[in-house]
This record gives sequence, structure tokens and C-alpha cells, in this order.
Amino acid sequence: MKVIKAKIYKKREIGHCHFEYPKRWDASRIQVLAYEDHPKNLGNQIEYCIATADEDIADAIILDGEAEEITIKEAKKLGKEWGFKI
Repeated sequence: MKVIKAKIYKKREIGHCHFEYPKRWDASRIQVLAYEDHPKNLGNQIEYCIATADEDIADAIILDGEAEEITIKEAKKLGKEWGFKI
């Protein structure tokens, strides 16, 4: 397992939000722990999430330039900044 900070593409409209994850994202093998969220930003935004993933999936997403591996300490710090407890 690896901890990653992954890009997510978010389209936010009033009352509705849609996420697009990296192309190799496999929800059955990835557990999202926290989402960056800026609810006042409408339209298309690039934001991030912190997740744990099986090594092969994490490595593929990292190689695609859609994520970076981070430490647990970094994940906890970002989670706290984003309002989540990791």
C-alpha cells in the first residue's frame, strides 16, 4: 500500500458536483481518505485527494503524472488543513 496525493478534476455547479478521477483509477483498490474542497469555486477545477492504493495502481497513477507518493505525516497535515482527520 502507498499513500498518494492524486489530482481530481472537479466540475462544480450550484447544487451539483461531479468528479473525474485519473484514468487508471480503480475504486475497488483505492481508499480515499480526504478531499481538498473549495465549495465557492464554480466551474472546472483541479483539486486533490489523499488516498491509499495498492502499489501497482499507485505506481501507474504516479507514472501518468496524476499523483505523487506522500508520507503519512504529510497526509495527516493535508487532511487537517482540508478539515479531515486521518
